[in-house]
Amino acid sequence: MDKGIQLETSAPYCHEQNGAAEREIRTIVESARSMLYTKDLPLYLWAEAVNTSVYILDRTPNVHTPNSTPFELWTGRKPVLNHLKVFGSEVFLHIPDNLRKKLEPKSRELILVGYDNDSTNYRLFDIVTKKIKISRNVTFNEDNEVTIPRINQIIVPVNVETVENVDQETIIKVEQEDENRRNEMLKQMLTRKP
Repeated sequence: MDKGIQLETSAPYCHEQNGAAEREIRTIVESARSMLYTKDLPLYLWAEAVNTSVYILDRTPNVHTPNSTPFELWTGRKPVLNHLKVFGSEVFLHIPDNLRKKLEPKSRELILVGYDNDSTNYRLFDIVTKKIKISRNVTFNEDNEVTIPRINQIIVPVNVETVENVDQETIIKVEQEDENRRNEMLKQMLTRKP
């Protein structure tokens, strides 16, 4: 074969044989994890963080291509980078005149979670509806911290038999406090003004 891709298989369950791919996956996952935890975003946005990580890594030089980027090698053109913004930053999405009434707000607060493929459109997360919107008509506030109540916390169940000197009333009280805290966080999230 003169040009093209040559398939090289590895033994099942032996990821060590595919070191380059494993290292690249690790770089992507660690980058996505850093983006989520830096902005304290919920873990259910992991796919958006991974896609954004790949988008950015494809547009930056690396050890294997120090004078160009993977995007440039693949497409033959230099990447446009002036639309890149801080992941997880506060964004105000413009609502067109035909989708709102005269006295309704002209914008809605969302969170930047990525970029739409090869365009300069942004992927935006709506905190209230939990949906992704794609738009170009946005205003950024990269300095402001967005706060989303954390509802994906790990709650360790308490086994009454393994806890010494704790009565049933105390366990019920703690569980009720946890439930009240979760309900309050959800209430704050749903009543937040757009």
